[in-house]
This record gives sequence, C-alpha cells and structure tokens, in this order.
Amino acid sequence: MPRTNLPHIIVSNKKDAKPYQSVGRGGGNRNRPTINNKSTHVQSLIRRFDRAYHAAQREREARLAETLPARDGVYIRIRSFAGHRLSYSKMELKSANIRVLHFTQSGEGDERTEEAILFIPFGSVQRFLTRLEDYRRDVEQGKMDNASQKDLIEYIASIEAAVFDQFWQDPDDKKPAQDAVWTEVWIWTDDLTTDEGRSERLIGVRDICRRLQMDVKEESLHFAERSVMMVYANEDELTELLKSSDYISEFRLAKSAVQFFADLEPADQHEACQNLLDRIEIDDRADEISITILDHGVNREHPLLNPLLHSDDRHTINLDWGEGDDTGHGTEMAGLAIFGDLGAALGSTEPVYVGHVLESSKFLPPRGNNPKHLYGDFTKRAISLPTIQSSDRKRIVNMAVTADDDIDRGRPSSWSAAVDEICHTEDLIFMVSAGNNDSRDLWKLYPEGNLLAPVQDPGQSWNAITVGAYTQLSQLNDPDLQNHEVVAQNGQLSPYSATGDDFESQWPVKPEVVFEGGNLMRAPDGFISAGEDDLSVLTTSHEIDQRLFSTTWATSAATARASEFAARLQSAYPDFWPETIRGLMIHSAEWTEGMKDQFDELNIDLSKKSGYQKALKVFGYGVPSFQKARHSADNSLSLIAESEIQPFHKTPKGVKFNELHIYELPWPKEELIALAETEVKLKVTLSYYIEPMPGSRGNKDKYRYASHQLEFQICNPGESVDEFSLRMGEKLQDEDYSEARQRISHSEDRWIYGINSRNSGSIHSDCMKMTGAEMADCNLIAIYPKTGWWYTRNSQMKYNDETRYSLIIGLSTPEENVDLYTPVSAEIEMPIEIQTEL
Repeated sequence: MPRTNLPHIIVSNKKDAKPYQSVGRGGGNRNRPTINNKSTHVQSLIRRFDRAYHAAQREREARLAETLPARDGVYIRIRSFAGHRLSYSKMELKSANIRVLHFTQSGEGDERTEEAILFIPFGSVQRFLTRLEDYRRDVEQGKMDNASQKDLIEYIASIEAAVFDQFWQDPDDKKPAQDAVWTEVWIWTDDLTTDEGRSERLIGVRDICRRLQMDVKEESLHFAERSVMMVYANEDELTELLKSSDYISEFRLAKSAVQFFADLEPADQHEACQNLLDRIEIDDRADEISITILDHGVNREHPLLNPLLHSDDRHTINLDWGEGDDTGHGTEMAGLAIFGDLGAALGSTEPVYVGHVLESSKFLPPRGNNPKHLYGDFTKRAISLPTIQSSDRKRIVNMAVTADDDIDRGRPSSWSAAVDEICHTEDLIFMVSAGNNDSRDLWKLYPEGNLLAPVQDPGQSWNAITVGAYTQLSQLNDPDLQNHEVVAQNGQLSPYSATGDDFESQWPVKPEVVFEGGNLMRAPDGFISAGEDDLSVLTTSHEIDQRLFSTTWATSAATARASEFAARLQSAYPDFWPETIRGLMIHSAEWTEGMKDQFDELNIDLSKKSGYQKALKVFGYGVPSFQKARHSADNSLSLIAESEIQPFHKTPKGVKFNELHIYELPWPKEELIALAETEVKLKVTLSYYIEPMPGSRGNKDKYRYASHQLEFQICNPGESVDEFSLRMGEKLQDEDYSEARQRISHSEDRWIYGINSRNSGSIHSDCMKMTGAEMADCNLIAIYPKTGWWYTRNSQMKYNDETRYSLIIGLSTPEENVDLYTPVSAEIEMPIEIQTEL
C-alpha cells in the first residue's frame, strides 16, 4: 500500500524570473462602421452635443435663480454603432477634467452596442467640441484616412444628454419610481489622491442632499477611483441630485440582509455535551489561528464555545447592540466553525483536537435587519476590530450573510468589492455563503430550480471563497415519516444551494466549493418542507438555559464547515499564506458521484468545454478532501510554490509588462516513462488576490475591475526551456526559434475545464490527463501576467506594485505500486514539517 500521510513538497526556489512581453493575437485595424456621408454624420453629432450643452446651461441658470444647487457641467451619453466598440481611452481628457463615468453594453454579436457616460465641465466644452470640429474639417478637406480623432469619432453613432435611466445600474423593475428607497450613490474621485480630498467631496455631496431635503447616511466606502454613499430617495429626487452635482457616477439599489431560518427545539443534550468537553484537546498554538464570525454575535456562555472564545475576542460595531447573540445564527455558526461535524464529535469516544480559536464581530442588529445601508462599510468595520486587537493571528473570516436580491449576475457590487479589498489588504481568508434557494416553487423544480436561484451579493467576490451546499443527508429515520421522501439523493446538490449559472461569462465561476448544507423532505401530498432533524446539521444553540444544541442548514451551515476546514488546514501548515490555504481547498475538491448523476438532468454535456463551465457554476470544483489538501502520497504528490511577481513596470515609453516566472520542476521522469501508456493526471491551481476597482467603469470587463490577473501554462511534451520561454512571450535575442514556434501547439484541448472557465476570477484550476510517457517531459510551468487597472490607470501609480501568488501542482496515478514522491523529494533538501494530526 502507498504511503498516504506525506508532507507536500515546496518548490518556491525552482522558479526563474524572466522579462516578459505579452504576445498579441494579431494586429491590424479594427473594422470600422460604414458611414455613407462622414461630413453629415459628424455635423449631426456636433448639433446633438450643442443641444445637450445649451440645455444644461439653461437648466443651471434656472436653478441658480431659484437658489437651488446646480452642477457646473453636462452629463453626456455616447453610443456606439451596432457591432462596434467605443474608444474609451480617447474620450477622456484628464487635463480638462473630462471624465468617463461608466460603461454599459447590450445585445450580442453584430447587435452588440456600447454606451459611455461622460461628465464635461462647462469650462471644457470647447475642448470636446474642438475634437469634433477638427474631424469635420479634415473630412471636408478630403483627408479621410488621416482625419483627426477618426479612431474616436467614427465609432460614435449618437451623442445626447444623459438622464437618470443611464445612471441606474440595476434592472429597470428595481427603479425607485415613486417610493423612496435606500440607494447607493457612486461618486467619482479619480482626480483625487488623498483620503482627505475624497472625504471633502462626499461632504459636499451630502450637503447638496440635505439642501434637497434628502436623508443621507454618514458612512461611506472608498475605492481606488470611486466612493459610495447612501441616500434615501426616489427617482425624481435622484434626478434632482444629478442636476445639482458634478460628481455622480452611478446609482444602485442598496442591499438588504437575508432572513434567517427559525430555530428548531431539539432535546436537551447536557450529558453528551459534558462528554465532549472532557475529550477536547486544545493545541498549544491554537490562539495563533482564529475564525472570525461576522454575524449577530456569539454567546460565549455555551460550555463548548467558552474555552475557545475569549471575552476580549467578542466585538460589536454598535455598542448599543451588545456582543451577545439574540437570534441564534451566530452561535450556530460558531459551533460548526469549531467542530465541523459536531454530531460526529458527540458520537465519538476519541479525543477531539482543536487547533484554532473563535472571534466574534457583531455587525447585524439584535432584531430585524439593518436599514438598507452600506454593508461593505459594516463589513470593513467589523473586520477592523479583531484585526487591530490581534494583528498577528492567521484569520479565517466566516460571513454567512447575503443580500436577498439577485440583481448583480456576477457583477461586482460595493459589498463584494469591500470583501475583495479586505482580502487584499488584511492578509486573511474570507468565506462567504453563496446564498440560499428558499423558494418553495423552485424546490418543486429541483434540481433545475437551483439554476434559477443565483448566487447572492457579496458571493460574487473575486478573492473570497464562495461556499455552496451539497448533501449526504438522504435518510429519514423518524418512523412517523416513512411515507415521506428526501428531495436530493446522497452526494447531490443541496436543494438549498444558490448557483452561479446566471452569471455573465466575464465574471468568476461561483461557488468554488460545496459543503454539507442539508436536505428537504417531500410529503405524500407533494408538500416540501425544510428543517427536518434527520436532514439538518447539528450545532450549538444560543439559548443555553433551554437547550445546548440546535440544528441548522443551507449555505450558512456549509460556510461554517468550510471555515473549520480552512482553519484545520492552516493549523497543519501555520506558515502557509492565505492564498495557499485557499488554493489547497479548491485543488483538493472533486465532484461526487451523486453530482455526476445529475449532469443529464441539468443538461450538462461534458463532451463540450461549455458543459464543464456550467457544471462549475452549479457544483463549483466540488467537495474538498482534507486528506488531499493536507497530505501527499506515494502515487499522488503536490508541489507548492509561494512567490511574488511584479506584473508591470513604468518605462520611459509608458507602462509595460515586467516579468514572467518559469518553474523547472523536480520531476519523476523515469517513473513516468516506466508507466508507459498508463494514465497520469496533472492538476494545476493558481491562487492570488486582486485589488478591486468597483463601479460600472470598472465593471465593463474583468480587466478593469481587477488590478491584474495571472495565468499559467504548461509546456508541451518535448518542448525545451528555450522554446517554452519563447512561446510564453520572452524576447530572446540570440536565437531564431521561428521553426520551433510553428511546431509548438497552442491548443487548449488537453485541459479539461478549458481557458474560458479557468481564467476567470483570481483562482485558476484545471487538470489534464495523458500517458505517463507523455507526462515525463511536462515539468515546465509558466506564471505570467495579464492586464488590469494597475496597467491601464497610470494615475493610480500602482504599475510597480508586486503581488503574491501560490502555485499548486498535483501529479497522480491510480497505480498504487508506483512511487512518484520519493524521486521528487530527493531533489529537494527537506520537505516542510507539518503539525500534529488535528
């Protein structure tokens, strides 16, 4: 039998950093729209712009005459011809403070149109108009091919004044037509470089809101080029705000918190609780790793939680709320975050090792929901309290709270961007629930109904691990329920789980992983119910004077189980970065047989890459295996590299790509050759954090929201280091590898998930299978940068920043009598030591 409890092998020092220049996909001019009479067209654009400008001037004069606040510029809407793209970079003139506020697009293929909203100060109108006039002059003089500003103007179909509809970024049916609602007001701040400047701008906008007699919150969120504040207003009032302020970028509906399921009343379990207490063994270093519960608070008086939640590790963002748990949800999460499967711990007679502690940061009120508020701000405040107090702890954040709407479809929100920023700045792991399918109508359609329950905000976060739910609870033991049946079978998608099937293609695949979330029960008359004890997860109760145990379910339970998994893994590898723990969880995940049985029912066709993409959006990468995440084996090894890379750098000619990393891995070449035609599996996972750039300006595509992206590529069989380096974009001066380039395959066919699924988000995982003989030569892997706003937004001066990444390479074969591990570890001085089994 192969050894199965071996430490992973660290290969961080096996990389070679090389200069990098991105390899293009081909040049040439863009296809231009067909304009029959360019002179007539540009004259029409000039007239339309002039009309919008003069209307804005008259409006300003009228408002000032009535002592109303008035903006000092004009908001303009520019639309493209169908099937063509606008040149956004050419629209903006920062020296004249002409700003592109946001982009939108609609339609597909040849019917696809783009739209940009600009703000032009009255003092800069002539600068914008001159560009149109210069183009008109050149066209009328016959200089068609060299007309000034042709790459900007020939793609513009229309120019007109921008109104409220163009600033509203959520579905039309969510507009606050007559009734006021809490609304996110996004303020552009990309001309400001200090926090003081951003704060002063928001103070000015708040003053305008108060002059217009609108309720406004003091809290705000600040991002790289946008700040967000909250206003209680309807459409007419928001239109008044547009007429009054120069700094509006967009409007969005504020998010409200999800309603939690009611508690059940389980039997008293005092004796079992004491039995477990007697068997708990807390690791000496447990205080170095914590799970931070962001919720309604946690009741530390529970005997199972008290030893692991110190009194000074309970926090609240509002002292009037207290620190205790009034609803039960936070205490339920705490029990799962410590013990994982609490039922198994209670039923065992073995010692139970715990290698981490708890923190609680209360950011939800004792009763009801928060007002529709800035949840991103609340989340940041809730995280700041424990991180300030215990800054050296390795921290896993557990937030099983989502918004109860489905309007984002993967698009970043202020809340998800705040989560991304927390991960980027605070050096932690963030677990967020995918949200729940709580519709009885959709339960009846299981599993297709889950596809209609989209992952909820902030589950679209790039840097967080978004947790969905599956279930192994498929048996009803209550004799009174013999005529009932379970909705999901063993190993299948939990009926509670939201999915990312509705997400637009440019956004990350969500959820990434699934954990136990419970099941539903169907009565003989077809009625479906939730919360049956046999189909729920046992956990700790907050009402300790009445009962010590409760049950919970859905993606809240799954998220807490995921947090416990991550903390246990961090305890085993205390020096690993958060990016590595995150990567190992996803690297170890696999679909269950129960999930595979649902592929046909869900129209998932694995003969196509699109089928894998759909499966990932429903099941994530599957259920993580702690054994695989923690250990290598003789026939299944994991190589891990933690490194930093500088994606870009500033040169006299502008910002350029900077470097790529090529790893020449220690490799069991002879053992692989000996396997001949036996199948060998290679799995690669790349994990890193991005810095977010939220707002619809940043949401146009993934490269504008993310500071940067990284990708990986494996060499082809028989490909040399030099050939591989050339293919990956290195400029080699002394040799001509044109023939080698021609024979190197760029095909993605050998990867199972494929590039469209793999390269979204900030964690990329894929695998391939080939014969041992073919795999023997595949020991080169490259990590290289792709563009992002660090590259494009020079004003932010992030172009010389470095970023961390973790790379995990798994090599395995089903043959049990093969030792791939020993020859690789022999090339490494010493694999890392891991901690005592937990």
